[in-house]
Amino acid sequence: MGMSAKLALLASAVVAMLGSDRQAWGAGLLLPISSTPYEQLYRVFYVVTEGSPSRSQIAVVPNKLEFERDAAGKAKFGIQYLFEPGTPRLVQLTGAIKFYYDKGQVTEILEYVRNLETSTPPLVSVSLGNFSFITFFFNDMVASISVQQITPNSVPIEAPVAVSLDLSKLGKDELKSLVDAPQSSGGFIGVLTSSSPIVALSNDNTKLASLVKWALQFSVLTVTELQRPKDPLASRELEIRTAISSTLGAPELLKTSDGYAFGWNMQLQANRAKLEQLIAASSKGTLRKVSNEYRAETLFTLGSVCKDFPSQIVNLTSFETGCAGLTK
Repeated sequence: MGMSAKLALLASAVVAMLGSDRQAWGAGLLLPISSTPYEQLYRVFYVVTEGSPSRSQIAVVPNKLEFERDAAGKAKFGIQYLFEPGTPRLVQLTGAIKFYYDKGQVTEILEYVRNLETSTPPLVSVSLGNFSFITFFFNDMVASISVQQITPNSVPIEAPVAVSLDLSKLGKDELKSLVDAPQSSGGFIGVLTSSSPIVALSNDNTKLASLVKWALQFSVLTVTELQRPKDPLASRELEIRTAISSTLGAPELLKTSDGYAFGWNMQLQANRAKLEQLIAASSKGTLRKVSNEYRAETLFTLGSVCKDFPSQIVNLTSFETGCAGLTK
């Protein structure tokens, strides 16, 4: 089915189902578009609003956190540390983080969607003002600083977030495990939300059922596993993984066999019931509401900081840069 036909079907279906229920419409309905360019960096949706249900609006929602960069391309990030006998320990992390958003890539995505059908009217790239996020810092080495909320309230998705963290409770080995390890002990999590419900037009829930079965096999389904699954089927189905995340709600910091991780306890009957209800709802009709709102968690670990930003890590004892001082 081409985009114009799909939007027309969606428009008639949602108007019939939701009518003038403004709370049900939210900021607009999101219909996921799959197999778009840069799929690991952005989630792409048709947006249907009550005022213009058949208008060709597209939301390109970023899915990657990064350090903000200045005009010269240098990351706005730094760590200063002091581990000197007889002197109070000091570890300070400062910088700014934001969601990655490349206008050239977004233009390519819009062009791809436009080419799905030659009769498509001009596309409108929807303002991301309906999306916001809350940022957390996490570290699983020291319980007292395991999770810190950086932004007190949701901020617009396009806004950089200033970061100033006192990590002085970390020892030298713990700091090294944070900034110089393939499996970093910490980093940032951006929780991206929108009041817009996610809908779908298919009543074929075979893939959904398969992915729910995959999710239920874990004792703890981690944010990392849901974002970057090792399973080939799960890795291809970004739309369904987004629905699973939105259905389960906010992840928690949970104890695992490897330490701590953000995720969902899949041994809880309440979580299992949510996913079973998701399958049941998907088989009831052509139009189904996948979730009442959009919610996605993005993980940004710091394990490659020593390799990527050596000049921005400073030993305040010797004023040497890099991570060599963490091994002495």
